[in-house]
Amino acid sequence: MKKIYTIILVTAFALASMNVNATMHYITVGASINNTFSPSFDSVAVGDTIDWVSVAGVHSLQSLSIPAGAAPFGCGYPMPQSYYYIVTVPGLYTYNDSLYASMTGSFIAIGNPINLPFYANFTMIPDSAYSLSYWAYTYLSSSNLTFNWDFGDGGTSTLQSPTHTYTATGTYTVCLAYTDGIYSDTNCNSLTVYPAPPSCLALFTIEQDTTAANLNVFILADFSFGSNLTYLWDFGDTTTSTSPYPSHTYLGTGPYQICLTVNNGMGCVQTYCDSLFAVDTSHSLLHPIAVSVVDGPQSPFSVGVGVLPQNSETTIAPNPFTSQTTITFSEEQKNTSIKVMNMLGECIQQLTTSNKQLILDMSGYAKGVYFVKIESSHSLSQPEGETKPVHKKLVLQ
Repeated sequence: MKKIYTIILVTAFALASMNVNATMHYITVGASINNTFSPSFDSVAVGDTIDWVSVAGVHSLQSLSIPAGAAPFGCGYPMPQSYYYIVTVPGLYTYNDSLYASMTGSFIAIGNPINLPFYANFTMIPDSAYSLSYWAYTYLSSSNLTFNWDFGDGGTSTLQSPTHTYTATGTYTVCLAYTDGIYSDTNCNSLTVYPAPPSCLALFTIEQDTTAANLNVFILADFSFGSNLTYLWDFGDTTTSTSPYPSHTYLGTGPYQICLTVNNGMGCVQTYCDSLFAVDTSHSLLHPIAVSVVDGPQSPFSVGVGVLPQNSETTIAPNPFTSQTTITFSEEQKNTSIKVMNMLGECIQQLTTSNKQLILDMSGYAKGVYFVKIESSHSLSQPEGETKPVHKKLVLQ
């Protein structure tokens, strides 16, 4: 008999809506025959928003210099009608149009650094080999964050994403409390620990892409596991995909319920659902909700959670980078395919390597977020081994 498991996350994915008491500064782009940014502000306050509005011609926008700790900005060619950026760090910001090098602008931000508020979301990821062990995963990361976990059985941890092994099956309440000294939040979820791990699992997390100037860009990190899985994504707006790693752009502000169903073809079918909504609704028409599915970070477990064998580990450094980065494998490859895709899921580069390292040249591409898909039928040391495509995020500055 076919076993069908359905997991619905009761608490919708939540991100803090922008509610900053700040000023919007408008800069027109290409307003005159001389192609100018107008005006160029002497100073703005930390927390203010800069909105570049293209009124004539075809332009691009890129940051030239930014204070330490600030996010780079830019929208490439062709520039949309409107592009905005929230200032979070004081200091001097300079920018230009890459098509017209002499077309420059700058502003000085005054005030104290701010952290945009966020919530203590987390996911309990099971070990596919041992049902009592879990990875308490949260994508929240900052040098000034402190974490306090309560696993509901007397176990605690102050690590960002710890592992925990229960001594008995049952239902537990797992809580994460965090603070950065300014904001704090506590989130609790119910966890049922079963006596045996499932033969397949559908699981993903929704993470705001903090490297993107568009606050409505999200990454779906896939933690599903199982052999020979087929995927069915339902994005909650009548759009579906059978690709393991699709991308999708929404027309509205949500909320949208996203569901993933996996099937191993041997009786295990699992469905997992979560939801999202636009963080910044005031700019959702020009900066719509966009999602891209990638592989989740490598699990600390030696087995399971869809992790590639240790000798198939892949690193990309530096990342972020300005023009070139190096993809490094832990061993020699054999006809490994590397595809670079933009946020729309379009392949912009395709390479093949049989070496341990590959230099990826992104010179000439617009600054922003890209994804690299690495796929190989096998490595030299594992000619019979089953491998899984690796998806990693790239940040071109």
